[in-house]
Amino acid sequence: MGSCALYDLTKEEKYKKQAIDSMNNYLKRIKKPKGIWTKATKFAKKRLSLGVQMIFVNLGIVLKDALKINDYDEEVEKCVNLVVEKFWNPKFNVLFENINEDYSFDLETSDGRIINPGHGIKFFIYLKKLI
Repeated sequence: MGSCALYDLTKEEKYKKQAIDSMNNYLKRIKKPKGIWTKATKFAKKRLSLGVQMIFVNLGIVLKDALKINDYDEEVEKCVNLVVEKFWNPKFNVLFENINEDYSFDLETSDGRIINPGHGIKFFIYLKKLI
């Protein structure tokens, strides 16, 4: 986002390239994460995280606006659909922060019951920008 802001102010191509390279790296890491957070222990299940999806949608909007590119529109749309179709729980009318890898809800653990109202509000603000 910082590289987008610098490009927007200076129009220097190096900042545009940095922004695109960073976005591509983030996209690659979403598809194939590494590190401690990807390893489930016997006490913790692997989860899909709403935060990861929100960051990607936000970055997609910022890049589109600042760089005037549509390169990530398809991925952003997939991400939005994932959140709306899988993280939204119609029974409780909330977005859960974490869902199981099979897209089910885990109401038995505190990790599965996490709700962040601010994330729900912010996500729907992103949706409004996309419409």
